Amino acid sequence: MINQLAQLIEQVVEQRINFILQLPAPIARQLDRIEGSLSATSQRSPVVLLQGVQKLYRAPEGGGLESYLKGLNASLAERLKAQFEVAIAAIQAVGSPLEQVVPNNRGPVENAYEKLRALEVLCKTDFASVLGVTLTFTSGDGD
Repeated sequence: MINQLAQLIEQVVEQRINFILQLPAPIARQLDRIEGSLSATSQRSPVVLLQGVQKLYRAPEGGGLESYLKGLNASLAERLKAQFEVAIAAIQAVGSPLEQVVPNNRGPVENAYEKLRALEVLCKTDFASVLGVTLTFTSGDGD
């Protein structure tokens, strides 16, 4: 499950957010390469995906990974909870489809990328280490 959680976060970070930041200008000529651009959901879909990952981590009724982590390392559980919230808020703050924001105001998308990347690193390092698990998926982000 830790592998799935880390992989899902990485996919949001790299394939949804960083991908658009790396596209050469003009972005308008490459809309077919941006997931969700035709439906104007390129900003909303990463929010929903990350909220789903957060639910996987937290689980209802306190029986999820978060509950288990609290028993092992309460301060890390709080940091992870806070980083999920910060990352989700940063993507929501972009406010419009990514392909509309990036050409004129990269700042909010770059901020979202930084917050998401921090969440990814926290999950892949501290979280996995405390649980004593080894990540076995092949990372595509250069880690």
